[in-house]
Amino acid sequence: MLQRRRRAHAPLLAVGAVGVISVASHWVGTELGEMVRLYLKGDVEGARELNAGLIDAVSFQSSDEAPNPLPAKAVLRVLGLPAGECRLPMGNAPDWLEPKARSMLANLGSWRSSRPARAKVTSPDA
Repeated sequence: MLQRRRRAHAPLLAVGAVGVISVASHWVGTELGEMVRLYLKGDVEGARELNAGLIDAVSFQSSDEAPNPLPAKAVLRVLGLPAGECRLPMGNAPDWLEPKARSMLANLGSWRSSRPARAKVTSPDA
């Protein structure tokens, strides 16, 4: 099941989705995978909480001011990964995008460190 609403990962699990394909998985892939595993294990509340905590990080992947792939490439560059600028017609990212990516990643790091410890779920059968 594919969808364009970047905030609706957990609700789609409730109607039969069994995974997530997301640009944001480059920076929150571990958490998206954990959300799916929690849901499939039956921890709907845990999956919902993860989804809620990831909304800003997942929503960063595209906006009216900076459509995808501009934000994704900005995040990858901030993370030190080889991601050049977009080719034409998109062109270079606006000057404000990389500082915004740094801020999003800093907020994500704070959120990660403030999360209560939870038993890791490794598979739906665990």
